[in-house]
Amino acid sequence: MSRSVAFPATAPQRGSRTEPESGAHPHLRVGLLLNSLEQPRWVHELIRGLQELAAIRMAVVFLGSIPGSGSGEKDRGWSRLAYRLYDRFDRWKFLEAPDLLQSGDVSKLIQEWPVQELELLSKPGGAGFSEEASRQVLERQLDVLLFAGDKGFWGEIPRLAKYGLWAFRFGSSQPAAFWEVVEGIPVVPSGLYICSDQEGAERQIYGSVAPSDAHSPSLAANHLHGKTALFAVRKLEQLHAIGEEALDPARCLLPEPVPVPRGSGIPDNLTVTRAFSRLMARFVKDVYHYRVDRKVRWDLAFRFGGDRLDRDELQVITPPEDRFWADPFPWQWGDRYYIFFEELLYSEEKGRLRAMEVRRDGSSGEPVTVLERDYHLSYPFLFRWQGELYMLPETMANRTIELYRCVSFPNRWELCKVLMEGVKAVDATLLERGGRWWMFVSLGLESVDAWDEVSLFHADTPLGPWHPHPCNPVRSDVRAARPAGALFEHRGRLYRPAQDCSVCYGHALSINEIRHLDRDSYEEVEVMRIQPRPELGELGIHTVNQAGDLVVFDRYASEAKSGRLP
Repeated sequence: MSRSVAFPATAPQRGSRTEPESGAHPHLRVGLLLNSLEQPRWVHELIRGLQELAAIRMAVVFLGSIPGSGSGEKDRGWSRLAYRLYDRFDRWKFLEAPDLLQSGDVSKLIQEWPVQELELLSKPGGAGFSEEASRQVLERQLDVLLFAGDKGFWGEIPRLAKYGLWAFRFGSSQPAAFWEVVEGIPVVPSGLYICSDQEGAERQIYGSVAPSDAHSPSLAANHLHGKTALFAVRKLEQLHAIGEEALDPARCLLPEPVPVPRGSGIPDNLTVTRAFSRLMARFVKDVYHYRVDRKVRWDLAFRFGGDRLDRDELQVITPPEDRFWADPFPWQWGDRYYIFFEELLYSEEKGRLRAMEVRRDGSSGEPVTVLERDYHLSYPFLFRWQGELYMLPETMANRTIELYRCVSFPNRWELCKVLMEGVKAVDATLLERGGRWWMFVSLGLESVDAWDEVSLFHADTPLGPWHPHPCNPVRSDVRAARPAGALFEHRGRLYRPAQDCSVCYGHALSINEIRHLDRDSYEEVEVMRIQPRPELGELGIHTVNQAGDLVVFDRYASEAKSGRLP
């Protein structure tokens, strides 16, 4: 059972820096510690986030180097040549987004901050501080000393800042995400830590679970570093907003543990050769699976009567072989029932929204197109407000969240309002509760997908303006974040369906009970999981919704069936 309790943690939007209001907490004094001016691109993103964070004052940037040591020594030499070659190939083959592990000079980024050099020491277990370096840090009277690197870099250290030395963790072992991908582990953890020092043991203060990748360690590592860089920005804002309580274990609830790979460390030549063979065989199999075997596709499955989460006696509607159907949202119109859904033709690779009537005898009408744009559409979330029917489809390809009003049911809709612009937003899902409207939506960054976090917004009406919840993101776990249909009540309790995208996109459903929801805090607990049924050819189950007594799922099935499922 996983649990997420949120509290003030809103990462600032680019260009939105504002000064704290009069009477707010004083700025946090932060020192940034770099081991060189050459830093990977994820550190550049971290620095930009810190620059835009109104909660802090950057007191100093320390440049700390260990005499006689150089970067990358662990992977030098003949015995690690195959790994270096494989890493280059992997990035060339799979990495299309900006490479966040590629290094670049940060001098221009930090030019407005005071810079001071420190000489670190090489000690058993990792780097440490000399007496002189410790004195130089203490003179700055820092609240937080933030190291832009892995916590494993450090050995025994003194307490040099009020809230300690913070550092990151990327994956369960090094190289980040490599062994998870090779061993087929679908998830990779990451986190932010207060490093062990003379006043306390190591403590994790922020945690998340990101997707691994079936084929590419560089893809998994790129995503992992991009999202993890934000943890320090979020935690610093939490610390500024509510003080030391932000570091209390009760406020730092972490995701459930993930499997730990057997392998660890940079592999030797023979190990890399074996790993490469395994990954290439997996890649060839999956290319055939997704591009050649068109019998594997998304279909719709529905049932009248019974519990929302019951999958017995489902009727399957199979799409033509040149397309798939997904994201079903049912709607009752008088005594007739319709399913709205995404249709994607393989030849176009762009989704449009369609609707079809379904009947109690298991039959269905011909689909009609209800909304099509020159960009991809999906997830046609439907709701009624003030006597009219509205649709909130996914329009991430247009970098918007768009609201449509029904003009003539089911196939005429007009744009009512653009709720948000300039966002990578997927699967926005609304809830009206207690006279207030809530929007659950997964947001991505330029270099980070939107699969593994969900954020929350609130407004007086569905027209907005929409205000970010101070807890965002309210869930950071690829196993239970991205919305998977409308929220629902059962026996007086409120539940949120979420996608488990760990094994693959839309692998399973996570049903989460919302224990607390208001403008200041949020809590949800996973209470149930709905897994695909391999014996019925199911490889994924992605969305669940209900209208009246019509229940509908979508399934990723290796054998699409049109008859009644057992």
